[in-house]
Amino acid sequence: MREKKEVAEEIFEKEDATQEELKEANEYLQNALEDIRDANEILREIFSELEHYREQFRLEEENQKTAQTNDEDADDSADDKEDEDKEDEDEKGTQEAVITNSSTKETNS
Repeated sequence: MREKKEVAEEIFEKEDATQEELKEANEYLQNALEDIRDANEILREIFSELEHYREQFRLEEENQKTAQTNDEDADDSADDKEDEDKEDEDEKGTQEAVITNSSTKETNS
């Protein structure tokens, strides 16, 4: 394709190009244009076939993001539960210490 275009340009640049040479150069350009159209058609077919995979890839990425978001929410709720349990234990420990101190004081009195 590129070679055909270059040959045609060389012929067109000649000052003393004959009518036959100009016709030949024109044919080179027409052939190059046809090659470009064929290549574009092949590319359209390739991109059409790839569209299915692009959509599938996009959906997989979306699912992964959703899963990560759900995992983070689950992780956050697990952390919140741990914090609540820790607070409950601390509160029970404080209450037991108060009861123990009270009992000790009553026993000592």
